[in-house]
Amino acid sequence: MSEKILRITEISVRGSTSLFFGGIFQTVVLAVGSIIVARMLGPSDYGLYAIALVVPTLLVSLTDLGLNHAMIYLLAKWREEGRTRSASRILEFGLAIRLLVGLASSLFIIMWADTLAVYLLNRPELANLVRIGFVIVIFEGVFNWAFAAFIGLDRMGMNAILGGVLSAVKVVASIGLILLGFGFAGAVVGVLFSFFVAGTAGVLLLLTEMRKTCTPSLGSTLGFKDSLRTMVGYGFPIHVGSVIDVAVGQLEFVLLAYFVSNLEIGNFHVASNFAVLFTTITVPITSAIFPMFSKFNPESEASDVAGVFAAATKYASLLVVPTAALVIVLSQKLVYAVYGPSYDLAPLFLSMATIYFLYSGIGSTILVGFLRGVGQTRLPLVIVVVNALAFGAAAPMLTYMYGIKGLIAASLISSFVSLLYGFLKARATYGVWVDGAAQARIYVSAGLSTLPVLLVVHFSGLSILMTLIVGGFVYLAAYLTMCPIIGAVRDQDIHTLRLIFRRIRFGWQLLSLPLAYEAKLCSIVSSLRPRRL
Repeated sequence: MSEKILRITEISVRGSTSLFFGGIFQTVVLAVGSIIVARMLGPSDYGLYAIALVVPTLLVSLTDLGLNHAMIYLLAKWREEGRTRSASRILEFGLAIRLLVGLASSLFIIMWADTLAVYLLNRPELANLVRIGFVIVIFEGVFNWAFAAFIGLDRMGMNAILGGVLSAVKVVASIGLILLGFGFAGAVVGVLFSFFVAGTAGVLLLLTEMRKTCTPSLGSTLGFKDSLRTMVGYGFPIHVGSVIDVAVGQLEFVLLAYFVSNLEIGNFHVASNFAVLFTTITVPITSAIFPMFSKFNPESEASDVAGVFAAATKYASLLVVPTAALVIVLSQKLVYAVYGPSYDLAPLFLSMATIYFLYSGIGSTILVGFLRGVGQTRLPLVIVVVNALAFGAAAPMLTYMYGIKGLIAASLISSFVSLLYGFLKARATYGVWVDGAAQARIYVSAGLSTLPVLLVVHFSGLSILMTLIVGGFVYLAAYLTMCPIIGAVRDQDIHTLRLIFRRIRFGWQLLSLPLAYEAKLCSIVSSLRPRRL
């Protein structure tokens, strides 16, 4: 492994580790907070609370224009090339553009709040809450800008802090205002206040960071128009893809409304809530992969890019595939532990939906981040279009015939088709590849490790909670044992992981014991292999 690859990989892993543990904290805080708020407000007011936030949240997503992704790419690329003045300039212009768009959107929401409340939300009484949603439009945009900037600056630990501040203030402020008697309106104001605090904190932290890491922008030849043209040129295809994804989501909603009973829809949404188990793992990986590949030249460093892609796909699969296998095996216990046995259809829906994460072996976790990292945003858009067309062709008939199971099947089919298309195009263009034999060993290791868990689930007689705890530890022990035996993890992998994590103190403390165990098993397995004469 070259010094550059090791340096870039170490930075990316440090960032993804910070995001992972920050994500766990945010997930726990928001989950507990949402349960408390829902119980305090009751179903009706909780519904109004959710509806009141629809317009400002939608405006933020529609006015992003892919600029945040562009800033991540340009910051990572230009800093690696030594163009720190241009990087500093793009930060300044990025904030200016974000504020201008936010102010224009705020004027729109203030002027048209009554109309939006009547015709879009069908809740005229929410007009004033929609109107003050301009705070979200401005400060969530600023927060997202700061979040993207810290990723591009390789300071993802700051994002863990910002996310923690946002979630903690949101929960405390919302619950506090409800206790003071402001009801669902207080909960909405609590969300607004959290984005104000987190957005302001993001700007202040980033200004401090810029003084440390970026050369002042005086003397840079990069002008406002050039910056805007560069950012929009890169980011607009990403924005179009996001809009198409929203349209696919609306098609899914329509299909559910026409062909599926309320009972099935309720079970489906319960199953969908468990997606957080995977996003806690996949989001830090994808967030780190994007700027990592931005630091390589895909033409002059083609072999390095292909090798890093294969390694990243393998190590992502080592985490994602076993997590998916465990969730499938424990799906019933997970659903019953959190929501109760009345949601008896949700375990099947959860198991089916989890199959998507088994696609990690062909790059589902890595591919889009890689493409964006090497400056290719048109191919990800084509992947989104292929997915939308495949889903649009398969989903209506399958949902009509099989309900939720058909809808999930259509999603799995369209995702696989679009992923395979994207991978083949990336392979033809950039020469990327995956180690099929290594991926097969990971799947076999994950599959065999579920066998003792099945014994715990069906024959232990433990309570639901204890089954989850014991099953999780049994699976972890079995998987760590099977990987060296099957060959999913080898001496070279352990050496590479030690090189990457040796300077990441918390990550090393967490992984040193498992890596030592893996190394010992690899040594035993190697000694048992017959030696060649």
